[in-house]
Amino acid sequence: MSDTTPSVFVRQDLVAERPAPVKTTGFVGFLRTRLLNSPTNILITIVSALLLWFTIVPALKFLLVDAVWTGKDRTACLAENAGHVVGACWPFIQAKFTQFIYGFYPEPERWRVDLTFILAAILLLPLLIPRLPAKGLNAGLFFGATTVLATAGESSRPRARQRLWSGRCYGCSEN
Repeated sequence: MSDTTPSVFVRQDLVAERPAPVKTTGFVGFLRTRLLNSPTNILITIVSALLLWFTIVPALKFLLVDAVWTGKDRTACLAENAGHVVGACWPFIQAKFTQFIYGFYPEPERWRVDLTFILAAILLLPLLIPRLPAKGLNAGLFFGATTVLATAGESSRPRARQRLWSGRCYGCSEN
């Protein structure tokens, strides 16, 4: 028969919780488990960090630090006028902003471009929210309505002259 005697070494109370080891939690844990867990991942992490360093730092220097912020046109951005190495020329961007958005689109017809941008933003927003239903219908409206609005009346509108788009037009009557 078995003699069961009460064990003296079994604890009656719970042990208080201890914090997780620093090596497995937080930022250090993330680095160790996700980015530095194998030689391949270490190499990829180092190459990616160097790539980011050599692209983002010069881009920020060009766009923000060395940029010319004030002026009326591109002459304010010339190195001899600015007195330092010149980065982005924001006065030029401001002066040519409508050219960047509309190109040589006729000014009376620019409402189409504006309406297309607004409609695209309104119809794209529900596509980006995962919980909203009717994604297929919304995608159809997004691609269909913006395309129809952007190209409606194209055949009746005069074509841009070739010198404005600097391309070669084999089927065009004007050269």
